[in-house]
Amino acid sequence: MTFGSLTIILLVLGLLPFHISCRTVGGKRPQRRWQIYATFWRLMVNCPAKGHKSWRFTAPLIQRLISAIWAALDELIKK
Repeated sequence: MTFGSLTIILLVLGLLPFHISCRTVGGKRPQRRWQIYATFWRLMVNCPAKGHKSWRFTAPLIQRLISAIWAALDELIKK
């Protein structure tokens, strides 16, 4: 197995969802809440009985990379 094929396999595995759940929450206005988790991303969708859906997509891998870059830049600035 070459490094390139191993990289592609790990990338595909990071993009595949490993947890999908749907539950109903709320009191007066119940809504369904979908949560989909993968290693590199997360998607949460709220589906109220009436109205528009709200979507929240996050990419934890990208957020961690940005945090690491800012921390490295902060250390460089301090020196």
